[in-house]
Amino acid sequence: MLRVLSPTLLMITAAYLPCAVSSSVAGAGSSTAPAKEVPPATIAKLVADGGKTKPAWWDQTTLNYPQTLDLTWAPAKGGWNASTQVGVWMWDVINPNPKRWQEGTKFLHFVVSNAKQKKLPEAERNAILGLGHCYGDLLQDWPRAVYWYQQADAQYGKSDERTIDTANAYWRMGNKTLAQQTVKPLNQDTTRHGCLIKFHADLGNYQFAYQLGQAKASNNEDIGWFMCGYTAQLEGSWAKALDYFKKSAASNQNRSGRDWKQTTTRATAAVEAITLFEALDLKKVTDGVYRDVSTGYVGPIEVEVTVAAKKITSVKVTNHHEKQFYSAFVEIPAKVLAKQHVKGVDATLGATITSEAVVYASAKALKQGQR
Repeated sequence: MLRVLSPTLLMITAAYLPCAVSSSVAGAGSSTAPAKEVPPATIAKLVADGGKTKPAWWDQTTLNYPQTLDLTWAPAKGGWNASTQVGVWMWDVINPNPKRWQEGTKFLHFVVSNAKQKKLPEAERNAILGLGHCYGDLLQDWPRAVYWYQQADAQYGKSDERTIDTANAYWRMGNKTLAQQTVKPLNQDTTRHGCLIKFHADLGNYQFAYQLGQAKASNNEDIGWFMCGYTAQLEGSWAKALDYFKKSAASNQNRSGRDWKQTTTRATAAVEAITLFEALDLKKVTDGVYRDVSTGYVGPIEVEVTVAAKKITSVKVTNHHEKQFYSAFVEIPAKVLAKQHVKGVDATLGATITSEAVVYASAKALKQGQR
């Protein structure tokens, strides 16, 4: 049974939260960093208590889902159907709608309880995996995310992707050392989109990120070279980034992964963006509101950038069709505002492609106003 978060735990969380937020917004390559790391024992307590307590929003959130959903989470029949398939409903209805993220999370708790009571192992497994995603990717409630990652590891075995997610949560909670230790056993990137390379680049482990990227490029040219380019961007090595992105754009489809077409399109956009980055001078941008688009995971993402008194005062995503943008639409604008530039902005883990599109569209928008 979940209980309400104790006042003591709330004070502990509040005391350390600014460190975690500042490290995230500044980016791993930035000189801004937490003054001290949150002790592992404190993190362990936050995780353990998070698994036993109600989130603050729990009692105000109504459990609202189609009564036609098959709560057994049985294999899909009859095609993609959000009114009968739990996974499709979560993907099509909850994921793209931040106002319903809490509702979807509470629903998955209900599915877990129902599955335990009725002995539905597949439903229980999928819901437990989903809770890690909801608390981490959507709500950024890192202690509860780690709790559910740990539940999944204990019951279903570890995965590289979940190990990276766990490390990311530790980093967001304010302990980079613990994050490093968590991913240390992973010496090659087996993920579809190069998530391990990205994570090491975000932490500032540039040389190791290059090694991982070059190794991945030996059998997955498009992603391997692209993530080397991403690493070079964060390092501030723009000529190197340009070279890697050009390699990715020219990668051989037969020596690349299933996302070759999408990745080469991203790489081409990155080459264009770097050219814009280098030419962009905010002092020469006339005050005003500028809009432009770039290609995300699903389709075009439109961004609106406001400049006043030679400063970026607002970055907003005004139109998109993404379904797995997670927190990118909040995080990336905040990072651009903090840096007052589009250079060296690290992407949101799990929404790298969407994050890139927001940065690239922002750069194109600002370029419109440069005189």
